[in-house]
Amino acid sequence: MRTIAIAMFSGLVLFFIQGCKDTKMVFDKSRPEVPFLFIYRTSGYPALNQKPPCGLVIAIWQDGKIVRAKSAAKVGRPHLEGKLTTEQLRRLLVIIEQSGALSCRAKQYVIIDGSNEELTLRLSNGLVTWAASPDLASCNQQGIKDLREYLLKLKAAHEIATEWPKEYPTEWSR
Repeated sequence: MRTIAIAMFSGLVLFFIQGCKDTKMVFDKSRPEVPFLFIYRTSGYPALNQKPPCGLVIAIWQDGKIVRAKSAAKVGRPHLEGKLTTEQLRRLLVIIEQSGALSCRAKQYVIIDGSNEELTLRLSNGLVTWAASPDLASCNQQGIKDLREYLLKLKAAHEIATEWPKEYPTEWSR
């Protein structure tokens, strides 16, 4: 009986160690027209006379194209568009891999009918999504918080103002 308990405990430890192992960021080469990473903020159902900011926070494509809100406080419109350098893109991929976003599955909580932020990564084997209310800054996974903060500070060299639809880009989530 003791041998079975030790074997079961060892199996659980191995499961948790493997659950958070390092994973490499591998692009979905079949869909280069959609971003490999995006953060979108929803408004939920706000109280009367409240209009919380909602819309695209940031999106990044495989070729380095970036579209982002001017600031975390000004989500929705207007947006800035630019192109990341090869070094910026390489650094971002390292940060994503180190964040735990590709491998760890911590419990996340969103407030029903409340606003939340959703981070989606498109990989060669599918989508990985993290969500938290009121935003990813409240996420209980430190690596996701750090990744979000890095993304909010990320700027391309030559950004221009651009219009971007406020609606959730459902084709990105397929």
